[in-house]
Amino acid sequence: MSRLIIFDVGHGGIDPKSGQYVTAPNKQHYHSEIGWFNEGEWNRSLMKSIQGVFNSYNLKAKLNEQIRYTWYPFDHRDVSLWDRVLSYNEMTNAQDRAVIISLHANASPNHNATGFELFTSKGETLADKYATMIANEFEFDPILNSEFTIRKDYSDGDIDKEADFYVLKRTTAPAVLVEHGFFDNLEDALKLINTDIIDRFANMYLRFAIKFAFN
Repeated sequence: MSRLIIFDVGHGGIDPKSGQYVTAPNKQHYHSEIGWFNEGEWNRSLMKSIQGVFNSYNLKAKLNEQIRYTWYPFDHRDVSLWDRVLSYNEMTNAQDRAVIISLHANASPNHNATGFELFTSKGETLADKYATMIANEFEFDPILNSEFTIRKDYSDGDIDKEADFYVLKRTTAPAVLVEHGFFDNLEDALKLINTDIIDRFANMYLRFAIKFAFN
């Protein structure tokens, strides 16, 4: 049986009844050129693409070569970090049999930052290895690698940045938080809403998953 990949879909989406972004006024930015960019809504768009490429791969793979993956939350709700982490810890307590990937887009105080970032908890853990693997798959894609710059931090010997984010330090399994770009920067936002870019990120995770699950 392959290792399990759990995708943490950050923040909320669009309430199907009200049509409103449930995390407003947080985690959103208005661009006059494209309107509102809602981070939680974008995270769900990426998850939908990931689901598509993973399912397509599994349909063609032998039973013992299929990727095991899941995500949470499954709907538009903005579930608290405490509840999300509790759910992930109930899914797995085996450090080497699962990884949690938290999907996000970033923002900065002056709205001019740009780039792709990976975060892990402080100290040396398996998450550092998995973050490096994801970074390698990002750099493997010539379009992603040319459209976004990786904001690297080699101060501890690897590419990812370290942070005390709750989802990174409270999960039993190693976790990597990925900021795919800065949604409050128009240049990044235009790239992030491009369906080709979204699909490339999804395929980046598929390449990572194949290597993570069986190696």
